[in-house]
Amino acid sequence: MIGHAFISSASVTMVKEFADPEAALDPLHMGISGRPGWLVMGAFVVFLALAGRLRSAADGTP
Repeated sequence: MIGHAFISSASVTMVKEFADPEAALDPLHMGISGRPGWLVMGAFVVFLALAGRLRSAADGTP
């Protein structure tokens, strides 16, 4: 719930706060929902898969 609140509000305003005032704000290149965010989330999923933390619910382990 806290993570959702951060992504919904603070991450967008943080990008605007730290960006160059003259730069055009392109949503594709900023924030967690842009390319950088997808790369970080993808790397995290790969890490979880390699660490064995992504198991199917069918094997009965919690």
